[in-house]
Amino acid sequence: MRGGIVEEIRTDVLVVGGGLAGTLAALAAREEGADVCIAMKGESGLTGNSARAGGVFATILEGFSLPDDSVETMVADNFRSGWFMSDPALVRAVAAESGAAIERLRDYVVPFLEKNGRMTPTKLPGHTYPRGARVPGGGPRMMRILGARLAQSGARVMEGLSFIGLLRDGGGRVVGADFQEEGNSGLLRVHARATVLAMGGLGGMYPITTNAPGVAGVGYGAALDAGARLRDMEFVQFTPTAMAHPPQLRGRNSGGMALSFPETRLRNSLNERFMVRYAPDDMEHAKRDILSRAMHREIVEGRGTENGGLYLDLTNVPYDGLRDVMGEIIDDFEAAGLDVRKEPIEIAPAAHSCMGGAIIDTNGRTDVAGLFAAGENGGGLHGANRLASGGLTVCAVMGDRAGRAAAHVEGEGGPPEKRETGANGADEAGDAQLDEIEKEIRDVMFSAGGIERSAGALQAGRKRIAALKERVAEVSTPASLVSRHAQARLMCLTAEAMLGAMLMRAESRGAHARSDYSERDDANWLANIHVSLGADGTPAHEKVPVSDELREAAASRASA
Repeated sequence: MRGGIVEEIRTDVLVVGGGLAGTLAALAAREEGADVCIAMKGESGLTGNSARAGGVFATILEGFSLPDDSVETMVADNFRSGWFMSDPALVRAVAAESGAAIERLRDYVVPFLEKNGRMTPTKLPGHTYPRGARVPGGGPRMMRILGARLAQSGARVMEGLSFIGLLRDGGGRVVGADFQEEGNSGLLRVHARATVLAMGGLGGMYPITTNAPGVAGVGYGAALDAGARLRDMEFVQFTPTAMAHPPQLRGRNSGGMALSFPETRLRNSLNERFMVRYAPDDMEHAKRDILSRAMHREIVEGRGTENGGLYLDLTNVPYDGLRDVMGEIIDDFEAAGLDVRKEPIEIAPAAHSCMGGAIIDTNGRTDVAGLFAAGENGGGLHGANRLASGGLTVCAVMGDRAGRAAAHVEGEGGPPEKRETGANGADEAGDAQLDEIEKEIRDVMFSAGGIERSAGALQAGRKRIAALKERVAEVSTPASLVSRHAQARLMCLTAEAMLGAMLMRAESRGAHARSDYSERDDANWLANIHVSLGADGTPAHEKVPVSDELREAAASRASA
């Protein structure tokens, strides 16, 4: 391997990723008596999407939930919201343990909002009953507390590491992973009996995302590369009101409340109120999925701004009214030099969450020995569309479950196979080449695999990704860029998995919208798409019918 291994570590459990799922997996494995290493790109308590989250969990908890609420009602809500695409066993396990997950967090001294000394559930979109439990201070406060707990747990916390890839022995078992410290040509190899992937989502595969920097779909490609199967990779959730400019606010959600004012205007680069073409009755007050598709089409067809956005004009909205509903966001605008009273802001649809991931059991085990997945890297929990505040709940439950199960994996596995990074020579221009390739990946994913898709665009996108994959293999990089090279390669692999699934699903369902198949098709598409790596190194896609339970639930809804 380029750069050479400068340090090797042996441990029982390796956790890759320092967000909520990864942190809880590491804590759980320590509580089970395992020796644990947790590797992350940033700083503990600050890295990944969890530290940016709103801090709301959907839960069933005795003394908190309403008397008529139940695990089965929460399961039914998930099925309905996800359009009958999720894994019933996983959904039921998360719903049943959601209350225990909140209690564990409270044991870790994470506070939850109380009124008169009692936690009170809040109503969340898509939920039959109020189930929201909120952490005051949101994700930032929660992760600072958990980061401190992790530091005291006895786990070895390794910060500032970029992931290169999973290690496999001759029998295909995952036996650890390789990493690189930023700016350092030397490599760190961690040997482990069990490895938990908790690397977050794939927002960074799109030009604009609400995700934290560096969350770019690498975990999905790594799982696929190691022999695991993925599922539901066509379902990607977008939010329509993220900032496109200035750079320091890019991806920051400007807030849907801005669209509620009658004076609000959305305009394209030609100064047209473009919503007249898509929703002439509702205009800017159309539903978010309609807004997102309209905005996507305007940008793709060349009527967006030079920053890849559209204009949100609030200049005629009463300023005091804006301050009442989005004061904190207005403060951020003004700190960045924007005055919404005088000029429009630039917004765009942003990639938010992937509903897919590795196929796992209720303890987070993938179908590869030694490999677990948790958080957004685990598939089957959300179906075609994520239920509100389900993301943190899944991280809390499945992170803990995966960590405990990983702690009890036996056997060491064999020596890892030799890894070929594909990097050659020592050309310093490699950094710029990889930057260009990653930008092209994002362009392809937005134009072909964005909010609205078509067969022609998806086929063209797949060809472009295949060409980019070849370019990655030919890039000459210095030893200090081995991890950058690996990231670009794994992003290409994830993109291939996604675009192939998007092309195969010839219908529109949940977060997957096809302009050429605009209707949901339960007759033919009550099925998941599984992705595996073919012998030629290209993802292969398979249509797998959903369970009888989901078919019955879908039929009941259709007849209601």
